[in-house]
Amino acid sequence: MPSPNRRLRLTFISAPLGYLNRGSETFVHDLANQLSKSSIVSVLHAGPAPQDHQYLSFHLTLSPPPISHLPHTHLLNRLFITPARLWQLLFYLLSLPRLLATRPDFVFPTSSGWNTPLYKLASIIFGFKLIIIGHSGPGWDDHWNLLWHPTAFIALTNSQFDWAKRFASTSTHLVHIPGGIDFRQFKTAAHVSLNLPKPLILSVGALEANKNLDLTIRAVAKLKSASLLILGSGPQLNYLNRLCNKLLGSKRFLIKAVSHQQMSAYYHAATIFTLCSHSREAFGLSYLEALASGLACVATADPSRREIIGPAGLYVSNPHNAAQYAQVLQRALERHWGTLPLRQAAKFSWGIISTQYLKLFKTLIKLAYNPESSGNASR
Repeated sequence: MPSPNRRLRLTFISAPLGYLNRGSETFVHDLANQLSKSSIVSVLHAGPAPQDHQYLSFHLTLSPPPISHLPHTHLLNRLFITPARLWQLLFYLLSLPRLLATRPDFVFPTSSGWNTPLYKLASIIFGFKLIIIGHSGPGWDDHWNLLWHPTAFIALTNSQFDWAKRFASTSTHLVHIPGGIDFRQFKTAAHVSLNLPKPLILSVGALEANKNLDLTIRAVAKLKSASLLILGSGPQLNYLNRLCNKLLGSKRFLIKAVSHQQMSAYYHAATIFTLCSHSREAFGLSYLEALASGLACVATADPSRREIIGPAGLYVSNPHNAAQYAQVLQRALERHWGTLPLRQAAKFSWGIISTQYLKLFKTLIKLAYNPESSGNASR
């Protein structure tokens, strides 16, 4: 372990970064940029590096992974042998020499599967500390991660922290650190022209079953005048387009994929934001992006969503009930939210969140020198 006064060396491994714009990749990019102010940060990825990166970028060129149409609960996903999972394994193996060349103190693999046992073995041999961030949320993937006894497991919400305590060994330090948001990216935006009637309801997320975007479409269809904008890409694109055409008509919806750099303009064009994804979702960065853009949110009524959105939104207890979901959307559209969304988003600024990471590093260094100095869990 490094001395407390030496600059730390941190290495993130995010295979899809540069190819995909999901919350996990955005999280890695923003966190790495923040931590680069005080540490030597490297990011290993397969896609082109984002233009505004301030960390050391190691681009290992590997063709984009195939899109998986299998549900998360499918046996092949549970065994990590889908084509996308095997693509990730190939990346992990190819990147291992580059990882070791960064001489890391802490290593952050940012997906579950083969990476956890591979990097756990490497950590034992080469002496770095393995930190897992719970991007997968409560369920099999993060249970698998915990089975390999990482040095630390970071829960993104309090409910995930409580869930992780049931499976973590005493050798794994548990801590709750939420996701963060860069206000500069969403404070102002260029105007975007959308040929959609107001009010405009925005939803952002991968076009996958666990996002429940079909439930959002059915709810918006029960409103008399609102239109729906969905930003994302994924295996459900054709299905969601057909459903929108059937229930909303061609003039009341738009589904498109945009880069993360373009997102702010679309957030600022919307009236409210909604995403009633599965309750096992780890965090949901798009909620913070919406709040930072001044939008109130309508989300699933579960502890994690309430923790993120707080009083800056309304909640749907049963999004499968289209009439109930539509009523909550209508109430959100009618309410004047003022600066409440911005004040809620401020609680998650990267300045606050990155400080919590630095505190964690100090704790782990202290534990390395004196294992009896602290317990294995902290809020």
